[in-house]
Amino acid sequence: MFSRKKSKPFVKFDREERRMAVRIQPDQNLKTILKEKRREVMDISTTGIAIQDISIPVGTKVTLRLELPHNTIQVHAKVVKDDGCCCHCIFIDLAEGQTEQLYQYILEVQKSRIRKSFIA
Repeated sequence: MFSRKKSKPFVKFDREERRMAVRIQPDQNLKTILKEKRREVMDISTTGIAIQDISIPVGTKVTLRLELPHNTIQVHAKVVKDDGCCCHCIFIDLAEGQTEQLYQYILEVQKSRIRKSFIA
């Protein structure tokens, strides 16, 4: 009667290079310091970050200082992709508290954008 076809996955992730968390474009309050210079963040999640206007070799480990609205955290990251104008990193060895602070920042940005969309 009916044949059952195996469905293909809708989205395919490469677990080594793709962040498995919600990414957001940060608001103006997020400041990032890398190599003693303030950098612009393209997007951020609880597992990684994309930084604009810098080129760093893939595999390089870096230390970032993220100046969140209510506090500053220092995190370690590994470069997984460099496309010439943007450096894509995954966070490594995050403490549970750091992950929670990133999560809270992302949640606040999302809530703020939802509120603004209802006002407009």
